[in-house]
Amino acid sequence: MSEPSKLAEVPRKVGSGLRAIEREVILRTSDGDKTWNLYTASPKWYRKFERLFGPGRVIRGGSGYEWDVPIHEVSIRKRRKRILTEEQKAAAAANFKKARGG
Repeated sequence: MSEPSKLAEVPRKVGSGLRAIEREVILRTSDGDKTWNLYTASPKWYRKFERLFGPGRVIRGGSGYEWDVPIHEVSIRKRRKRILTEEQKAAAAANFKKARGG
């Protein structure tokens, strides 16, 4: 038997009837809260949130879902790009080559 597609897992009404610009994702908290409130009407983000936090609560007649998640379970950070000098790049390449047995 074939495995069902990932899209089949999304409830049919997530984002139904909404244009792409209207299928939003909202993360909300305050200094006094101990939870994040996550809302989405996007099937893509629904699948991600469901995988991480379980099924969400239906709101807006089924076109959107929300989750209340403990504050420590959501982390927002910026990816840093390492800027290396030519010497550092050469040393890293040599270390990598040595580790690979070359």
